[in-house]
Formats: sequence, C-alpha cells, structure tokens
Amino acid sequence: MVLFLFLIFPLAISCGVAAIICFAGSRTGSDGACRVAGVLLVPVLLVCWMFPFLIAQCAITFVLAAIGIHAQFSFRTLTTGVILTAVGCSAAFGFSAYQSWKLFAAAQAEHPQVSLADRFADHEIRPTRNDPEESVDMAGRVEYRLEAFEESRPVTHRGGVLRRLHNATAMDFALAPSFGVSRMPSLGVDQIHDLDLAEVAPIPLGSITEYRPATAAATTADGPQLPADSLAPGELQTLHSAGVDTFVDPDSLGGYWLDREHATGFLPHQFRKAPSTGIEDQWRVTRLELISLLRHATPVAYVSKNLPSMNELKHAPTRPLTAFESGSLADLQTDEDIVFREDPNRIQMVGAVRASSDCMGCHDVPRGYLLGAFSYDIERVHPLPEPLAEDPRVSGGTKRGHILAVHRQGR
Repeated sequence: MVLFLFLIFPLAISCGVAAIICFAGSRTGSDGACRVAGVLLVPVLLVCWMFPFLIAQCAITFVLAAIGIHAQFSFRTLTTGVILTAVGCSAAFGFSAYQSWKLFAAAQAEHPQVSLADRFADHEIRPTRNDPEESVDMAGRVEYRLEAFEESRPVTHRGGVLRRLHNATAMDFALAPSFGVSRMPSLGVDQIHDLDLAEVAPIPLGSITEYRPATAAATTADGPQLPADSLAPGELQTLHSAGVDTFVDPDSLGGYWLDREHATGFLPHQFRKAPSTGIEDQWRVTRLELISLLRHATPVAYVSKNLPSMNELKHAPTRPLTAFESGSLADLQTDEDIVFREDPNRIQMVGAVRASSDCMGCHDVPRGYLLGAFSYDIERVHPLPEPLAEDPRVSGGTKRGHILAVHRQGR
C-alpha cells in the first residue's frame, strides 16, 4: 500500500499525462499538445486535489512535457525525465512521511496502551450489564440531569490526540502523502507534546473536621426561617455537580480505549480543585468524603484530610456509614441526586456519583448506576450564637424545611 501511494500511483499518473501530451504533440504539434494539456488539467486536479505532492509532481510533468515538445525531445528522453521527477518527488515526500511516522511512534511509546483490569479486580460488587446501551430506570428529573451532564462533557483536545495516536486508521491516514489534508490535518509536534496533564497533589480541605453525626431529633414545629444567608437547595446542587465534574475530569479519563485491557492516558479520579459554596465568607465545606459502594462488602466512607483522590484512598482508613448516609443511599439509587439535612450552623449532604456514558466502558455497569457518593459537611464560618442555634423555634419554615429535616432534591 505504501509503495503504491508513494511510487507506483504517482509514477503512473505522471507517465500517463506525459505520454498523452507527447502523443498529441507528435500528431498536432505544440499547439495541439497545449490544448490536450489544458483538457487534462481539470481531471488531473480532481484526482490529485487531496494529494498536494501529486499536484506538485503533475505540475512539473506538465512543464517538462511543454519544454520537451518545444525542444523536440524524443519520447524516451521525456519519459526518462518524468520518471526521475516522480521518483524524486516520491523520495522527498516519503522522507516527510517517515519523519511523521517517527513522531507517531515516539508518542505511542511515551503514551502506551495499558490494562486497567487490576484497578477493578477487587470490586466486582455490581450488576451484570447485558446490553451496551442498558440504563437504570431513574426518576425523570434524575434522568434529565444525567443527560444534561453528559451533554456538557466536552470532547477534549487531549482525548482526540490520544485517540488518533492509537487508532491504526488515523495513523495510516496521517502517514499517507498528505492524503485527506482537507479533512484531517496532521498532528503537529506541539499537539503530541501537549498530552501530559500536570500532576496535582492531594488537596487538603481547610479546617476539615471529624465527622460529627447530628443527634438532635427532627422537629415539626413551625417557626421563623433561617437567616437569609443560608444555602438554598439549588446552591447545594451546584456545589455537588461541580465536585462530580472535577472528580471525573474528561481529560483524566484517557483519550483512547477499546476495553479495560487497552487504554491510554487514563489518570485516577481525583479532585483537581477545592469545592466552593460561592459564599465562602459565610459557608464553607469542612468535610468531603467519598462513599465507596463497589470495593467492600458493605458501603463505607474513606477518611482523609484531603479531598478524595483514588490514588491516596487505596490505603486510606474507612468508617461505617451513619444512619443518615445509609438512608440517603436508598434515595440516591434512582430517585434523587442529593439528599441533605440542616440545622442553623451546619448542613449535611450526600450526593450521587452515577455512571454516565463516559464511565460505562471501564466500570461495565448500566448507565445511571450508582457508583459511589460524596458525603459533605458544610458549616457556617461565623456560627450563630449557641442560644439561638439551640432554640427549637429556629426552623426552616415551609420553604426551607424544618430543623434537621431531611430534604431530597434532584441534582
């Protein structure tokens, strides 16, 4: 195939064009040869327009033919010149293709395909997916938000380059002599060398606190609403959605994979930036833990002073879930995306981490399956005075819910 593209095909076109022009010149003179050359120009351009080096080679052939006819070169002499020109052009562009191949090969060696099977071997607590398109039957609002999340995921530059590096068709396309230049620009040195993501050290969460499950009983007493600066459900949704987005950063998922045995560019999930409430001077996240549903016989939460990072959590201690967290998981399976409860100075929240279309290849679970969850403590920077905070009359009212009442809200 390479020999055909680089030598035989160009040589055949060049010799064919030269033979037709010379034959016309021998019968009708230089004027006839020029007319034939003009007629041939259009079909030659149509055949060669995706091959810039062939256009250059045919242009040289036309010039040589015109000179040969004008100087009355023999057909043999003209054919020899055309053949030498074709070989020279093929050699020049073959060298260029060889340089591209070396660049591809070096990049492939630097970013090899690896197996991810060992990352999943110890957690097979999951349903069997019989259909590649299988999806969990979720509540309508949960399905809607999962679709919105998937549609918001960008096709990353890094992913596209890695995919092309390890796709044989793409490599053949790029190594062909400028073939498809209008449809698939060649990968440049800058693109290939811009594939490494900067390593991010585990991010400590400032003023992180030990988990303190609330013990006060829920109340149904009506009373004044919480202060106006309390976080609204929509703000809690935004906080959690941003956390999921950075934890499963599209760039970190890798650019090309066929299955668990063949993946390249994959990086373990981790937070790459700290979560923000948007009003850090009033409320801040003081605890954020990953709840594991796949690696243990019963769900547990990883305990760390840092934001969740899978590399670090492999060796992190765990704790059992609280009653609130366990109860929240039941709601998160298919009906909700976040569940939270609050008192005047503290909000506890559990948010779903679901399998989107990006996750299904590695995790091999139905779309929408609950892979894990994040458990949050969000506390006031300046707590309300103790007498006010302990006053059972300070409840959430009908709009915000009651003190320590559980709220269920889709993300």
